[in-house]
Amino acid sequence: MCSSDLSEIATLRKKREDLYNQITGQIDREVRLIAQQRGISVVLTDVVAPANGVDLTPDALKDIESLHE
Repeated sequence: MCSSDLSEIATLRKKREDLYNQITGQIDREVRLIAQQRGISVVLTDVVAPANGVDLTPDALKDIESLHE
């Protein structure tokens, strides 16, 4: 592999990382906005919530999809 290929791969990895961070940031903002609207003060990610936890995933998906219509 030549150095230009390695440079291109590094550039693509950086772009992917930037895009991933933008997407996850958007999801985080949307979920926190929905939580705030519902009066939920703590938002957990990547964990199992207690039995009385509220899953905001469907509402977040709906809001994010509406941004792209």
